[in-house]
Amino acid sequence: MTFSKNINFLLLIPLYFLVIFCHIVNFFRSKRESNKIILLIDLGHFGDALMLTPSIKYLRNHNSSKLYKIFCITTVLGKKALDNNPDIDEVYTVSENWDHNYNNKNWLKNYKDIYSIINSINPEVVISCRSTAYHIETIAMFNALVSRRIGFSSKGLKSTLTDTLHYDNRVHRVNQNVDLIKLFTKDKEKDISTTPYFYPDVNNINQPKFDEIFNIDKKIVLINIFAEHEYILPINFYEEIIDFLIAEQYYVCFVGLEKYREKINHFLMNKKYSSVSNLSGETTIDDLSYILKKSDLLITID
Repeated sequence: MTFSKNINFLLLIPLYFLVIFCHIVNFFRSKRESNKIILLIDLGHFGDALMLTPSIKYLRNHNSSKLYKIFCITTVLGKKALDNNPDIDEVYTVSENWDHNYNNKNWLKNYKDIYSIINSINPEVVISCRSTAYHIETIAMFNALVSRRIGFSSKGLKSTLTDTLHYDNRVHRVNQNVDLIKLFTKDKEKDISTTPYFYPDVNNINQPKFDEIFNIDKKIVLINIFAEHEYILPINFYEEIIDFLIAEQYYVCFVGLEKYREKINHFLMNKKYSSVSNLSGETTIDDLSYILKKSDLLITID
């Protein structure tokens, strides 16, 4: 993480004092016998959690983890990517408000949240895959007296509180996660599949609705052009792309969040497209898993 505000740097000073204090206090604490659990922490959203699943599959099938259960902690939005996964024994989530953890006023509340979860699980091994603001999950797993702690060396406090791996931001997130798991399995040279695994709830898919929409004699393209970042291009940028797709006999469907529905509607009304639908706000993640299989092309970002 890159700290861009002076107040973030200043807050790290008391955090390092806190680390020293924790070392002193924990020296006198009695350690409970750990449960045979490997706990993976990734406090990102759906896509981040989905990129953790190749590591989970690899870990589940490895001989070194046969005696362990595999637990995960993620956000409310990340949980959907891990639900129903047969390689995971249990998924925990931090509070919904965690998604605002870059608010400087919430870091202590967030620390208490994740510390209580880790402490209640009492795992033998914790692997922290994603750093959050001020790396409070790292302090939490240290204070929970977890025997084996694994993280990235260049991620702030992790360098002092975990067994570490050098962080290289040029490496894809999937491979970063796999490399962390290899610190536990010790398979440094082994090639691991990077295919993500998702297990949708088929009972939560409105198949008749989408079969009716997609039962046309045209190729289908899905477009999701929005994400929670400042660098997102305006919707008008895609005019020529949509014109080209329609000329190539594609049927275009916009998908995304409800909050973008009116913006897409306004764009479509101005262009008076006839071969374009707006499904924003009308699909669940499970629905998307279904209609992706019925589509010929996906245009998306992030």
